Amino acid sequence: MMEIEYLIRNAIAINDPQMGEFTPQASVFVSGGKIAAVGSYDALRAASPQAEVIDGSGCLLLPGLVDAHTHLYGALIAAMPAPKTALKRFADVLEYVWWVWDRNLTVADVIASAQVGCAASVRAGITTIFDHHASPRAVEGSLSTLAAQIGRTGLRACLAYEVSDRNGVDDFEAGVAENIRFSRQIAAHPGNMLRAMFGLHAVFSLSDGSLRRCGQAAAELGIGCHLHVAEHRDEVARFAEKHSQHIPAFLADIGILSPKSLLAHTVHVDTADILTMKAGGTYNAHNPQSNLSNGVGIAPVLEMLTRGQKVCLGSDGFFNLAHQVGLAQMMQTTASGVPGALSDRQALSMLYGNNIQMAEEVFDCRMGKIREGYTADLILVKYEPLIPLSQNTVHSETLRALQSGRVTTVMVDGSLVMLNDVLMGMDESEIDYNARAAAAGIHERLS
Repeated sequence: MMEIEYLIRNAIAINDPQMGEFTPQASVFVSGGKIAAVGSYDALRAASPQAEVIDGSGCLLLPGLVDAHTHLYGALIAAMPAPKTALKRFADVLEYVWWVWDRNLTVADVIASAQVGCAASVRAGITTIFDHHASPRAVEGSLSTLAAQIGRTGLRACLAYEVSDRNGVDDFEAGVAENIRFSRQIAAHPGNMLRAMFGLHAVFSLSDGSLRRCGQAAAELGIGCHLHVAEHRDEVARFAEKHSQHIPAFLADIGILSPKSLLAHTVHVDTADILTMKAGGTYNAHNPQSNLSNGVGIAPVLEMLTRGQKVCLGSDGFFNLAHQVGLAQMMQTTASGVPGALSDRQALSMLYGNNIQMAEEVFDCRMGKIREGYTADLILVKYEPLIPLSQNTVHSETLRALQSGRVTTVMVDGSLVMLNDVLMGMDESEIDYNARAAAAGIHERLS
């Protein structure tokens, strides 16, 4: 089948969002999954008359977003009945909400949740996700099931299964086996759309021996680990009761802290921890909405960025990544007492700097810029600045455009995933039907 080439015409191209480079009126020719040329419409049209034209008038053309930490399996959690036990601390949220939820997911529920989460991600302008999955009732093959649904949507994804000791030895072994199986599957079918990490829950739900075993398995597979770290005070306090080291130092000693690994949350870390993470070359995923909703605290993002730690942004299953930017900025203002403490430029250094850098390393392709030779992961956002863009306004206007929620067209690896608000790879009526059926079943079981 002949590959379709595209010509996006007359958009305001934010060529490098992190550095604030833009072109007021640009057209982009896409061929072979990459940006083949950037220039004037007339010249590109003359050179590529066969290309399918996409009108970018009145839109900002931006590189696609990378969600550094999410949970597709939680996309339908609104169907869960309210817990009968009052939630007084984060441990209660895990025990009476999330761990009840994931233990009750069937294969059909995993599929329905993935469809809903992927559709929400696309509509938010996300083109790449780093997903952390758990379904103790349906472990074997779950990552391949997820991959199939993600493939239908057209997203790029790095998947991991959450290994834990909390449900017993059999569940632990099944989780280890699923990570190994999927990683080998990916290695046998190379490409730049799917990758694997070794998923772990957290140090408080895994023994030291289990952590060491998983770290060794990941190293043998040549992949990093994706886990929650220092998300809440109880986790740090419980670890300190049995260890003379802080959590990051322990993870470094057992080989989990590496340039290939991703640590989600890292709310309760100090300067020494930050320097340890930086020395290990690892990435962090800051999840502001999740931290706020769970009352776990405010991560020291400003200090991390100042010290050169690679802080990324994740949605933690809320899917609207642009919304996380605003929350991250308000949280750092609240914590520091300084208005505008986390500037628009710094926020974009996470969104289009560290997020993109991690994705480039994992997927082995150039991303995050509208330049010739870069992967064609692109989004059109309906937005016309009130005043002409300049170096003084481009960062703030880029964020305002993203936060407007008016993403109309999404392209991943040169293929259209959404065009003029219509999903291309999936039928939204099917998504809605499957979501309602799964939600009803889960609600009935848990009621």
